[in-house]
Amino acid sequence: MTFASSRTLSFAPSGAIYDVADPGARPVDFAHVAMRLARTYRFNASAGALSVLQHEVMGAEAIIAEGGSALDASLFLHHDDHEFILGDMVSPVSATIALALPAFRDAWSDIKANWDRALFAALRLPVPDRWTEAQAALVRSMDMRMQAVESRALFGARGMDQFTPAQRRTPRLKTGLDKVWPPERAIELWFDAHRKFTGRTLR
Repeated sequence: MTFASSRTLSFAPSGAIYDVADPGARPVDFAHVAMRLARTYRFNASAGALSVLQHEVMGAEAIIAEGGSALDASLFLHHDDHEFILGDMVSPVSATIALALPAFRDAWSDIKANWDRALFAALRLPVPDRWTEAQAALVRSMDMRMQAVESRALFGARGMDQFTPAQRRTPRLKTGLDKVWPPERAIELWFDAHRKFTGRTLR
């Protein structure tokens, strides 16, 4: 695949060009990552939904509040970063595609994993393939617990029906879910959280 003729190119306002099919082809512009994720709203952009950045920051802070390490929080802070380029395909949509095309599930998982490797390497954090079982379990657990509490805030009690009792355990959040952060605030807090947890800056 040649970069210039690829149909899989994605462009950033900074002039950065990404080949969606080749995550390692170009350096990552994390300002662009933040800009896109601050404007990507969860639950198919339902009214009142958090942005992906707010979800990452609040879940990472909850991990710290519950006794997790700064590294654990850093892994959560970036676990959805691949959505800056791949978008947030909600679970009902991906599950429906998989019903019609069974090979889709594994292919989609591989695409996300390839982007995760490139992004975590660029962040100088352990790539998901190298996470311990405890780290992977913690990120998955907090992701589901955040999803459950966000679903309850959006849809009421019925939003909790699909979650297990463990997943319904409310994370120890610093703030409530009643206020969706404006994109500029979400971006600032995401960069601040990265600096706090890793001791490094992204800009």
